[in-house]
Amino acid sequence: MLHQPATTAAPYTREVATRPGQRGMLTLVDGSTVKLDGATRVRIDYGAGRRTAELLAGQASFDIRHDSVRPFIVGAGSGEIRVLGTAFDLDLTGHRLKLAVYRGAVRFGSVAGQTRSVLVRAGYRSSLHDGAVADPERFDTTLPTWWGGWIDTNGMRLDEVVEVLNRQAGVSIAAPPEALSAVRVSGRFRIDRPAQILRAMGDGFGFTVVERNGKLVLRPNA
Repeated sequence: MLHQPATTAAPYTREVATRPGQRGMLTLVDGSTVKLDGATRVRIDYGAGRRTAELLAGQASFDIRHDSVRPFIVGAGSGEIRVLGTAFDLDLTGHRLKLAVYRGAVRFGSVAGQTRSVLVRAGYRSSLHDGAVADPERFDTTLPTWWGGWIDTNGMRLDEVVEVLNRQAGVSIAAPPEALSAVRVSGRFRIDRPAQILRAMGDGFGFTVVERNGKLVLRPNA
C-alpha cells in the first residue's frame, strides 16, 4: 500500500497516483488524510489562504480537519465540493461523480456553478451527471466500503462496474459490448473474486464470462 506522510507546512502542490489494485493514503500538513483507491490520481494544492484538491481519476476518501479560515475545496470532473471539516468519499466513474458523506456536511454542485448545489449531510449521498445534481438520499454509513474490500453497485451500469473492478481488483476485464453496457446492477459484493462476481451477475442478466488472452470478457448469451 502506498503511504505518503506530511512533510512540510510551507505552501506546496503535490500529485499522488496509485496503480490498479493498489491503495494509498496521503497525510496532509494540517492532519487531513486522503485514502486513494486503485488507479486513482489526486492533486493537492495548499497555500496561506487555500486548501484545494482535485480528483483527476478514480475514487478517494477525504477526512478533512476543520479550518474556518481556509475551506477545503475539491474539484472532480465537472463537480465541486466545499467543506470546512468533514469526512466524505468521491467516486469519479464513467461520466458520473458520486459523493457519500460520513461526517459533517458538504456543499455539492458544478465547478462553473451552472446548476443548483445541494447541502449533503452525514449519512446522505448524491451524484452529479450531465450537469444535474441528484437530491441527497440516505445510506448506511456502517456498511464496509471499498477500503474494506467491498463494492456497492447501487444501480450502477455494468460498464461502470467493470471500470471499478479493473480499478480496485487490479484485474483485466474488457469493456462490455454495447448490448450489456447499460444494464443496471444493484447489490454489494466483495472485490477479491471479480470473476465470481461477474459470473453471478451473468446468471441474472444473460451473459457469460470467458477468459481470453489473460483478460475476462463478457459475452451475451445467444
